[in-house]
Amino acid sequence: DNGLRVEIPAIDNPDDVMQLIGDQGELQFRDSKGNVKVRGEHVADARSGYDQNGDPTVYLEFTTEGAKLFASATKAIAAKEDGVDNKLSIYLGDRLISSPTVSEEIANGQATITGIDSIDTAKTIASVIKSGSLEIAFEISESRAITATLGDNVLDGAMIAAAIGLVVIFALMIIFYKGMGVASSLALMIYVILYVAILAIFPGVQLTFPGIAGIILAIGMGVDANVITAERIKEELKNGKSLDGALKSGFARGLTPIIDGNVTIVIVAIVLMGAFGPSDGLFAKALHFVFFAFGPSTAGTIYAFGYTLLTGVLLNFVFGVFATRVMIRGAAAIKALRNPWLYGAAKPGQEKAEKKPVDFVSLRKKFLTISACLMAAILLCAVVFGVHLDTEFTGGAMITLSYEGSFDQATVQKTAAAALENTGLTLQTGENVATGDQTLKISMPGTETVTTEQVENLLDSLNENYPDNQFTQLSLSNVSAAMGTKFLQKSLVAVVFALVLILLYIALRFKNIGGLTGGMMAVLALVNDLMVVFGTFVLLRTALDGNFIAAMLTILGYSINAV
Repeated sequence: DNGLRVEIPAIDNPDDVMQLIGDQGELQFRDSKGNVKVRGEHVADARSGYDQNGDPTVYLEFTTEGAKLFASATKAIAAKEDGVDNKLSIYLGDRLISSPTVSEEIANGQATITGIDSIDTAKTIASVIKSGSLEIAFEISESRAITATLGDNVLDGAMIAAAIGLVVIFALMIIFYKGMGVASSLALMIYVILYVAILAIFPGVQLTFPGIAGIILAIGMGVDANVITAERIKEELKNGKSLDGALKSGFARGLTPIIDGNVTIVIVAIVLMGAFGPSDGLFAKALHFVFFAFGPSTAGTIYAFGYTLLTGVLLNFVFGVFATRVMIRGAAAIKALRNPWLYGAAKPGQEKAEKKPVDFVSLRKKFLTISACLMAAILLCAVVFGVHLDTEFTGGAMITLSYEGSFDQATVQKTAAAALENTGLTLQTGENVATGDQTLKISMPGTETVTTEQVENLLDSLNENYPDNQFTQLSLSNVSAAMGTKFLQKSLVAVVFALVLILLYIALRFKNIGGLTGGMMAVLALVNDLMVVFGTFVLLRTALDGNFIAAMLTILGYSINAV
């Protein structure tokens, strides 16, 4: 099946949009006896506007064949032949769209529909007529309605978290790496400013919450690049090299692991964009041979994550690597700033005794045993406790509400079940990490869907019975079971494919020191990291959704640095 993602800001009633988009059936022009006179294939165009009196109007244009049929139909209806009245009704399937009056024959292939109460109604009629003339049947597989308050609060929370994180990072860089930390912090600040500016000038995607997470992670990769470089220079100074020699050797030794780490992140980002991006995108076309069985994807939130991550990592090669080096070399050229202490070396007489390194190779059997037992325990927990999948994977409906104070969950569940006329729903309380608000998630798994009218009835019932809690809607999500299953399968394929690509890259990159064998062990280490995160979600009974898959793929790319 083909997929189409539609994002519409600032709408009053999402149900009207769902009805308009989901309308399907043949467009027909019928007389009062139900005889079909003109069909949708005969309509060339339909548009809304105003007539000479300023009243809302719909303008119709017909094809050559349609003009002849319309002329014949209007002539017969205007003359009230065969006992029909002077109405020509427009149907989409079995739904009546409009019933304009015909007063005379219309033979020029153009017509107007007047007597419309508002321009919005005119736009809707024109849209339905145009969509009905297309040989396309739409089926709504997923719908989400998010309040503006939630979006603003999430954005504010994410920006505050990012700002705090940067301040802490800058402080740690300066404490541990002295002058190099200052240079690195300045380079990172420039990097962040230009990164956000590039995303604003060349947006590429709409920024989502996972997209913001991609920005923060890319900045983290920039920090990681600076840390690697600083540590290499410290090691060279500790080994007795001069400042110039330490800088030259440290830069050379630090570049390779930085490139390796960034390449693996690029692999993950490309897989995300290829799996969940638009079907006509570069990466979607390149990876079609992997994901062809699932059809086009509409998971725009994950695509935004991959886009911001890829953009940030590529930019990091310039500012996280070269800009920092230029600043450090420039500082080292100034006589007053050539003290090795400013570059991480210990002061004379304060050198710390070198610690005896841990022989990990000799302990490999113990570590492998611990890892194997841990993964077995995680799998056992998953079987015993079950894996909680979000409606994004299982299908169904989920309503997220904010509230104040506390309540008895059992009584609220009864009230919600009565208002939604569903006894199979589940409730889960939590907290929105971005806003600090207490949240209540009401899930209805399976094929159940919820309209905004039902949500309004739910809120009225809850606030009437529990006025002190002040329940407010944050979001509404409806996902078909088939769409959820397809999304889950595609996500798992994306994870496996990313693992294979990383394995091949490691095997090629380190073919002289282990090659494929080393790559397989690296992948096992990555699987261990993924299992630990998965086990944490299972034990905390946290739902697995698209964001979880994006996080797992990111861990794949990030953990490879340690491997």
